[in-house]
Order: sequence, then structure tokens, then C-alpha cells
Amino acid sequence: MIHILGAGAMGCLWAAQLSHSNTVSFVSSREKLCSNKHNSPSSKYFSLLKPYKESTSQHNIPIINVDDISEPIDTLLVCTKSYDTLKALTNSKPKLTKKTTIILFQNGLGSQFEVIEAFPDNAIFAAVSTEGVNRLSDKEVIHAGLGSSQLGALTPSSQVKQESIYKTLISSGLSIKKQNDIWQALWTKLIINCAINPFTALINCPNGEIKQHPLFQENWPPLRDELENLMQVAAYPLDKQTLEQVIFEVIENTQTNISSMLQDVRNHRSTEIDHINGFAYRFLKKHQCKHTINKKLWESVNALGN
Repeated sequence: MIHILGAGAMGCLWAAQLSHSNTVSFVSSREKLCSNKHNSPSSKYFSLLKPYKESTSQHNIPIINVDDISEPIDTLLVCTKSYDTLKALTNSKPKLTKKTTIILFQNGLGSQFEVIEAFPDNAIFAAVSTEGVNRLSDKEVIHAGLGSSQLGALTPSSQVKQESIYKTLISSGLSIKKQNDIWQALWTKLIINCAINPFTALINCPNGEIKQHPLFQENWPPLRDELENLMQVAAYPLDKQTLEQVIFEVIENTQTNISSMLQDVRNHRSTEIDHINGFAYRFLKKHQCKHTINKKLWESVNALGN
């Protein structure tokens, strides 16, 4: 049995894919959903659209309230927003044991450290994903483009379970790559998010349009300097040229994508800016490095919600 916290776009994609060869359920610690003709109080009904295959599949994944889970959770995918991660896991704690494997799918950094501290005896993994998945509505999820997910242990003691977790996730049919050092992927994903997401939210545009906008052109050179310092302090150094190449390639490869941060802004939801540019700003400040642009972007995106 595989349990999933978070029934957003990423959670639905993994639930749908894993359900072909596994028993899968969403976990909820909130009030159960009201019944309608497609969505019973104990299930999540949705369509998964795959334009690249010109296909649509229907899925009805059980939702189990934490209090109703009879056996301890064995494998738990956490697909919540970064700011909800620790709270969601804490609410599920009565059904977690030291044998529970936790796999985190969060953007940004910060929540991973919180989970490691709160669950020191558990095997904890991170999955850094480039799957292009968006939620069109509560009942429609679009897998707009194939990507891949890098999987790795966040703590040394977790590594003994990596092969079994890899086999579980690969049964989804999605691309999974094992990483001995997942932290490098997490830090790299952080700087990519820092360089793209806030600008898409502030400009209100797809990824590919930010490079032509004066806001990006003005702020990119000093932001690049800050991100170079961040990677240096994190012990994963990238020179300016390589760093810019990595980020610009992502912009080019995802030019039609609507970032998750812009989706959140458009839907009047909280963004993950605090775990992206907010984390970068605090990390740089702690290590006495320049942090002005990350702080400005963090403040500007937060101001969108006011």
C-alpha cells in the first residue's frame, strides 16, 4: 500500500501512475469531501490528460482519513506545498512508525530540514522532479510534458532503502534516476526556481517570456552573482557562465510552462516564495553574502497577496 499526502497536480500524477500496479490512497487529516455523483466522501475522482499521447484517463483514488487508517503507513509520498509539509506529516504522525519511508516532492529548500529534524528515525528521501504537470480544475490534471525525477536519500541512514524505493517509484512508468547525492539536485533546483518563478509571478507570463522583460534584464546580473555565492557556500560551486547556461536552458526547455508560483498567484493561493527566494535570502544573509535581489523578489511576490 502506498499513501500520498497532497492531492494537487503532482500528487494526482503519482497516484494515477502508481495505481496501475500498486494499491494507492490519498491521506487526509481534514474533513472528508462532500459527496457528489463523481466524488464520494472517500475518493478523489479526476481525469489525467496527456496531450503528448493524445490520451485521457479517468481515476478514482481512495481518500483515507488519518483516523481511519488501520495499519501503520509503510511508504508515504508527500506532495504538499512546502509550507504545509511539516504540518501534514505531524498530523499523520499517529500512523507513522520508525519503519515508515517518507519521500518528499517539495519545491525550494527549508521544509526538508524541518522534516529531518522532526523525524530523525525515519528513512527520508527527496524526489526532484521536472514533470510538467498542472491542475486545470479540481477534476482535471494535465501532464503537459514528460520529465524525470531524481531520487536520493536525505540522510545517510536512509540509503539502505534506496533500491526498494526506486523499484516502487519506477513501477509508475515515469522516469526515475537514482542519485547518490540528492542535495546537489535540490540546491540546483533551488537556484533555477529562484531565477524563474518570481519573475513569472511578477510579470504574469510563461517561463519563456521573462528574459525579454526589463524586470528580469535589470535584476538578472546581480541575482546571478547572489546565486553563484549561494552555490559556493552550499559546497556545490558553479561559475557564472555555467550557472547562467543551466538556468537559460531550463527557460528555453519550459518556455510555454506556467510556473507553479504563477498558478498559485492566479488562483489566489499562498506561494512557496518563502522556501525559494526567501530561503536563499536568509541563507546568504546568514553567511554574510549579498542577498539584496533575493530579498526584493521575496518581498515583491509576497506583496502580490496583499
